[in-house]
Amino acid sequence: MQYKGRAIWLAIGTAIFVVAAATGVSRAALQSGEPGGQALSRFMPRSPVIERVQIMLREFQLYDGPADGRVNDELTIAVKQYQSISGLQPDGRINEELLGHIEFKGEAQRLLSRLEDVSKTQRAVARQKLQQSSLTRKLLDQGREKIIADPTRDATACYTAPTIACLIHEAVETAKSVHRRHFRDWVYGEIAIVQARARMPDAARQSAGYIEDPRLIIKTLRDIAEAQAETDQLDAAVVSAGIVPDQWSRIEALSALATAQARAGDWPSSRRIAEEISSTISEFDDARPKTALLGKLAGGLSAAGDEVTALSILAREGDRLGLSDGPGVSGRNHALSTLSAAYSNLDQPDNGRRHMPAPEYAVHRRTALIALALAEARGGRDNEASDVAAELKEDQYRAVALADIARIQMTASRSQAARLSLQAALQSAKGINADRKFAGALARDRISLAWLSGGHPAEAEKAAENIADAKLRAYAFARIGNHFMQNDDAINGGRLYLRMENAAASIGSALNRVWMYANVSLYLAEKGDPDHALKTFRTGLGVTQKMSSSWARAQALVRLVSALEGLTKTGLVPGAANKN
Repeated sequence: MQYKGRAIWLAIGTAIFVVAAATGVSRAALQSGEPGGQALSRFMPRSPVIERVQIMLREFQLYDGPADGRVNDELTIAVKQYQSISGLQPDGRINEELLGHIEFKGEAQRLLSRLEDVSKTQRAVARQKLQQSSLTRKLLDQGREKIIADPTRDATACYTAPTIACLIHEAVETAKSVHRRHFRDWVYGEIAIVQARARMPDAARQSAGYIEDPRLIIKTLRDIAEAQAETDQLDAAVVSAGIVPDQWSRIEALSALATAQARAGDWPSSRRIAEEISSTISEFDDARPKTALLGKLAGGLSAAGDEVTALSILAREGDRLGLSDGPGVSGRNHALSTLSAAYSNLDQPDNGRRHMPAPEYAVHRRTALIALALAEARGGRDNEASDVAAELKEDQYRAVALADIARIQMTASRSQAARLSLQAALQSAKGINADRKFAGALARDRISLAWLSGGHPAEAEKAAENIADAKLRAYAFARIGNHFMQNDDAINGGRLYLRMENAAASIGSALNRVWMYANVSLYLAEKGDPDHALKTFRTGLGVTQKMSSSWARAQALVRLVSALEGLTKTGLVPGAANKN
């Protein structure tokens, strides 16, 4: 049985193309040491515009990296290649204009035409799966032609006094005005997730039924189950996972459920599902997504306190990879690297070394080496951590690894070792090729975070000033401003928040600005600064209200719902919102 992967979609005009993500990891997947991952997973600027570009360029076989909505060096190269073959200025910049060009203009249309037969086959298979159950069959028959936005509605009250319920309603109504079918499908999938998180299962499934592409319906059903598991709605997640008609997607949902059950202390149920996953997953051929999913599951179980089951899962996967002749050399080494990183993330560096791919497979070793270096640092073995980081030959990866090592050392009060790591990180950052602007910005952002972790805001601010990417620079200034506020320095705190606002103003995409404001507001609320959290949230709300694109406004509203949910849970923003 071939691995079907996680369904995602792509379209130009009326064509929609869904492909399998390289790892099959869900939105909630823990990062495993790859640059841009673990330390700043929340504050890395995930952008739906960038995610769409990643998905489409992957279909064009110009890009082979993750579709995570975050800029990376491989994506920048792919964008430049696309711009060159399309007669555009090859500057590597990603914005709505580039997305529009890829969606609707010549070269992309010719590339997509070669995928039409494959796309039709995939849709037919997905439709057949949905028809096998009465519960999912009705999603195919939902009256989509009757979906019309209410022309009489006035959203002013919701923007003035937002609640989770009214923001979701406004997102749904806005999505009805998205005329491009593939954009509308995408938005309804996102809306279904926030509805599931808000304990609105019937509404979430109704949103799934508004989706026309059957492949995206299956993906959304999986996402609903995962969202319920992540918000500890265990009974609802069991029901939702059972509805998912695709076996691989159901396994992904069950993985999230097993983690949630362990977190709730129901270890017998969690272990039973983990055993079911381990047995069922052997039916799939491709080692890479299997190892990634099992590594994620092990990480979740370990974080929930069930390290015994977590290590047992990884041990069995190691035995299987050691005996397997199935995947090719590249596939097997990719899987070994994932397994090595999973062990290191569980602070098992010896096992991480044992499963490390051979040195000649440098590309596959990157993730594993970074995870191993951080594990050594967490264990207080600073020399070993530095030695492992030195094995990373590319400056951009070595700089990030060294900065994260320094952050761990700062947190553990090993200041002298941290300063040495930061010196080495800065030296590596200076060696990053000028064309890799985001890589350089990310390295300096990590350096800034390391300084702040050690209680050195002046050094952190100096490093942040050199971050070229406006989104990362805004996040860094917000962190530093909050640090000052926490130390009763309102003057410098206010000054840094102003620098954050100035950096945000230079973000070209309004949608990216809203995502940044939403993330920062949630961070500030969690860190005990409700006044600035609410102010930042309302700034994002104001930008959203002025958006002319229905698709962008619906996406922004979805993100604001997630932020408002977090603000409400903190209890630090009285009267900001409620769920009714």
